[in-house]
Amino acid sequence: MTEALVAQRWYRYEAKRNGMRLVMFEYSVAKTTPKGVWLQESINHKRFVLRDARKRYACPTKKEALESFLARKQKHLRIERQRVQEIEESIALAQYKLETLK
Repeated sequence: MTEALVAQRWYRYEAKRNGMRLVMFEYSVAKTTPKGVWLQESINHKRFVLRDARKRYACPTKKEALESFLARKQKHLRIERQRVQEIEESIALAQYKLETLK
């Protein structure tokens, strides 16, 4: 097991819209298990994260957390581009139908 997987801190990046800035969240490891870690999110809330999961809520290193953030945002962008394309197609269809009604 590498040191990164038993790190006492795990990280997650998120974008905040006020001034568009990148924020890093740092979580303490409350407990480790053979399959993952329990992260202390707040005083009364813990979150379990699988170590070997393809997508993880948080990562054992800042570099992995930033790579995870980039992957999430790239996926988000692909989804939003698809939505825009569908909206544009529905607008074009409605305009065509409107013109044929004249």
